[in-house]
Amino acid sequence: MASSTGNRWTDINLNVSDVELAKSYNEIVTKNIYVFFSFDLVGSTKFKTEKTNWPYVISYFYDTVYKKLKYLIPQIKVWKYLGDEILLYVSICDFDSPSVIYMIPDTVYSIQLKVAESIQKIPEAKKLDVKSTIWMAGVQAVESEKFNLSNIPQTYQNYKNLKVKLNVEDQDQVDFLGPDMDIGFRIAKFAFHHKIVLSADFAYFLHFTKPENCDIDEKLQIVSFEILKGVWNEQYYPIIWYYPDWETKPYGFFYADHKKNEIAERVLSERVETIDELENVYKELEKIDEINAFVNECNRVNYSKERDFLLHLETRK
Repeated sequence: MASSTGNRWTDINLNVSDVELAKSYNEIVTKNIYVFFSFDLVGSTKFKTEKTNWPYVISYFYDTVYKKLKYLIPQIKVWKYLGDEILLYVSICDFDSPSVIYMIPDTVYSIQLKVAESIQKIPEAKKLDVKSTIWMAGVQAVESEKFNLSNIPQTYQNYKNLKVKLNVEDQDQVDFLGPDMDIGFRIAKFAFHHKIVLSADFAYFLHFTKPENCDIDEKLQIVSFEILKGVWNEQYYPIIWYYPDWETKPYGFFYADHKKNEIAERVLSERVETIDELENVYKELEKIDEINAFVNECNRVNYSKERDFLLHLETRK
């Protein structure tokens, strides 16, 4: 079970002299945990019907998002482009340090603002904006070049999410399938300018495994509960926004946002919940064991390099 004290090492039970832990190490790191990112260019549909330079702006948007993320998270990869949206992913196994994952919301927020400011400097693009979404999922890789949804190998039928390697016109492409991928796309509709929407699982992980000096809790708010098609058996799903300063109104909103957006009105009226309430949500939905198991798995994967290094030191004694 995940510890609410923020002691990440308690659940991992790290003991470099433990033979059984060493034996299970290879099994642990074969479980892939990914963080997914969506950056969407807001207002682009109207822009494309009115402005002739829209191909340049869209291309500039794609390129700028990728380069800025790549600079700060070198291991990140493009998943795919969907119209005016760019999707990216990174395995937490690839992070140079476990602490990187706790800086992801800050990183995405900074990039979201910088990309928006950069695009708005382009003539005729001043009204465009950028919104972003982050979610997290455990994924089993399918290494078949000929993947058929109607004939999934028995080995993979019990896994929740799949990473599929496809060969299209002699080029390898990667896609992700599964209910957690659907959640990411569902919550993206609640993204807003100067905010980031996070999946409940990712927010729960950050909340319950954060280092003692991490202030992520202060930057997360449950701003609404919404029924999302096909998610959680149509039970209300917590919509979580990241913002770096919830202490100071108007929280980055424009003067009329509360008239245009119901969630903005809720936030300004302070009808929101702290991230502490997330544990009660999982308990009431009887999902607490599932999410705690996922968090522990994430911990093990995220700290695999440290464990590997410590095990290496132990063998040299």
